[in-house]
Amino acid sequence: MKTILSLFISIIILYISIKAQTIDPSEWPGMVGYWNFDDSLYLTHAEVGNDLVLGGTDLAVPGPSPEDGATRIGVNDYYTCTHEIDPNGGGSYVNEYTLVVDFKIPETGQYYCFYQTNMTNSNDGEVFINPAGHVGITETGLSRNFLFTRSL
Repeated sequence: MKTILSLFISIIILYISIKAQTIDPSEWPGMVGYWNFDDSLYLTHAEVGNDLVLGGTDLAVPGPSPEDGATRIGVNDYYTCTHEIDPNGGGSYVNEYTLVVDFKIPETGQYYCFYQTNMTNSNDGEVFINPAGHVGITETGLSRNFLFTRSL
């Protein structure tokens, strides 16, 4: 299951990063949360679902186009998402979900963690970009394709 989830997330991330199109929540009836970071004064605002809760500091930064905002959040800073999804996939955790992420990294050559589900950050994150630019995690597999830097 983790392999399929990691592969699906990788494909979505790559597609969105190339396409950079606006998401219309009305086209996604099962969507439980959507944060687009376009309001620089209210970065935690939810278009769908609950507002994010900020732990630490964040910074509004330009996105891929003037009308598409973004946020920069540093090491040891985080957003908490209260999604209200019932446990699924067996057990007492939410095991089946989809994330769509636009991202920008300053350079390759180091690890970047997309997200961490452990509230105490006491174990490994869920999805990374590794130093070679591949997306995923070693346990379930890394993308065959890789990211590269470019000047805009």
